[in-house]
Amino acid sequence: MKQNTVENQPGIINFREDIQKFSISFHQKNTIDSQFTCIVPDSGMIPQNLQKPGTKVVFTGVLVKDPTLPPPRMGGEQVYLLAELRSIE
Repeated sequence: MKQNTVENQPGIINFREDIQKFSISFHQKNTIDSQFTCIVPDSGMIPQNLQKPGTKVVFTGVLVKDPTLPPPRMGGEQVYLLAELRSIE
């Protein structure tokens, strides 16, 4: 599986109603409209005080392409699984 590591990446917490999971989204650098959506497999990975849609965070973690994830909801979106969350604040 394709894997990316992000370090100190600013992002925004969202909640995906369609799959009942939190996600962290961020804009891909040097693009006009590309966005990464990182699906959080277990809500316990995110501290309770950050589990509110629209919360701005900075995180470090490992993203993995997973064929079982839902397809992108818009052009330019890439959907990844947040396989490992090393830090979030």
